[in-house]
Parts: sequence; structure tokens; C-alpha cells
Amino acid sequence: MNYTLIVKPEAELDTLKPAQWYEEKQEKLGIRFLDKVEEKLYLVSQNPLHYQARYKATRLALVELKNPPSLTVVMF
Repeated sequence: MNYTLIVKPEAELDTLKPAQWYEEKQEKLGIRFLDKVEEKLYLVSQNPLHYQARYKATRLALVELKNPPSLTVVMF
């Protein structure tokens, strides 16, 4: 089955805020964060049913940065 991923402008803004914060903490860390988010969105678009269902029809996917350790939740 083919899925189409639509990212709302509000979600893009919500992603840019932590990216800016990461960039202030360490050079290129914000870029790494955005790369990880893009990677996770691609994986979600390939197999959204793989991710845990929460809150009725909402699913969660975690975005993880190893250094510094952090987790971000992508809800779809």
C-alpha cells in the first residue's frame, strides 16, 4: 500500500524551534537533528503501521540523537 506524508506548516515550525536551540548549543547539531527528523519521516511514510498507536488514531515515532542524548516525538 502506498502512503502520502503531508507535513503541515505548523509542524515544520515546531521542528525548526528545537533545531535552532540545538544549533545554539553546538555547531551543526541543529542540522543533524533536522536530518534525523527527515530520516524518520521517510521511514514513517514507508510503513506508518509499524509505529505504536496512541491516542486513538495518532501514532508516535521517536527521533533520537546519540550525542548529546535526546529524544523527540513525531506524532502522526
